[in-house]
Amino acid sequence: MKEKIFYPNYNNSILALSSSILKKYGILPLHSSLPELDKILQKYKNIVLIIFDGMGKNILEHHLKEDSFLRRHKKSTLSSIYPPTTAAATNSIHSGKAPIEHGWLGWMQYFKEYDEIIELFTNKAFYSQKPLDIPSVSQRFLSYKDIYTQITEKNKDIHFERIFPDWYPGGVKSVQEMRERIVSTLKTHEKNIILGYWTDPDSSIHHNGCFTPLINNIMKNINTEMEQLSKEIDEETLVLITADHGIIDIELVWINEFDGIKECLKHAPTMELRTTSFFVKEDKKEEFKKLFNQYFKEDFLLFTHEEFIESGLLGSGNKHDKVEDFVGDFVAVGFGKKGLSYYDENNPNVETFKKYMTSFTSDHAGISKEEIEVPLIIFSKEKNK
Repeated sequence: MKEKIFYPNYNNSILALSSSILKKYGILPLHSSLPELDKILQKYKNIVLIIFDGMGKNILEHHLKEDSFLRRHKKSTLSSIYPPTTAAATNSIHSGKAPIEHGWLGWMQYFKEYDEIIELFTNKAFYSQKPLDIPSVSQRFLSYKDIYTQITEKNKDIHFERIFPDWYPGGVKSVQEMRERIVSTLKTHEKNIILGYWTDPDSSIHHNGCFTPLINNIMKNINTEMEQLSKEIDEETLVLITADHGIIDIELVWINEFDGIKECLKHAPTMELRTTSFFVKEDKKEEFKKLFNQYFKEDFLLFTHEEFIESGLLGSGNKHDKVEDFVGDFVAVGFGKKGLSYYDENNPNVETFKKYMTSFTSDHAGISKEEIEVPLIIFSKEKNK
């Protein structure tokens, strides 16, 4: 079992990458940076940071040949944070804070203020998938000043450009469009920090698997577009490419179909399929622990609330006010291949919900090496030969 468990290394992580970017612009980061990257960053006027969601080391190396552009320019392997999932990881990059500090711990969290389990990005009730007529919980409870605002406030001559998919205002429809926007921005402004983010390969892997022909084509396209970018930037621009987390193929199981589990719970579980927070009735805690380990000890570590908070998995720093609320009485941390899901039998759309969740053939947020390890790819202008 122990050989399957791979703890994050915050000193060599995507959070440390964020710290290096802050240091480049004269801002003291909250966490340690990457010393070698610190030296490289000082040589360039323009910095481009691109995050390809779910492009873990395992995905990169499986789908692209060793002599491909991205693999040739892979400088090192970084650790994601914990849990290695988009909500926690991208917000660590954007905030320069560890999850324990910014409070984004998973896709959906329990908010006692509304007695509801809410998706942080969409503000929908997770289990019913209904939009909630309440202010954005992420803006109300989990907002922060991102590193790009900090940089441009201190460095008035720096232009910041955010290039996201088209669900974001002014977003792009393809990696090609992202590349074109990057090049256009570099030509328009003298000094730039540019953030690019793309939802693939993660978005497609979730419902198609890690190692399918579709993902191979997506990775080859990313590789082609980034190689072209290297020919279009100038000598004063450095491009950093990484991922928020890796991803693995999983087997989904419904925990409320295991005898005794549902009767122990106060309400449905929260966070993620592979880092799952359980709120347990006071008189059922010992029973829950016994049953959970009976059913799932080959795939999950089970932490008590206190053990999880004190484990260091969420990193270090000043604990966000909502962390104690979000972490239940127990947290299951996945190291095997299973993902834990749950359905509400009273939900009139339960069959639609079950069908949707069953479509997840791959996921992340666990503590396996494949989920934690991500590449750091660095390049500047590629000369035509």
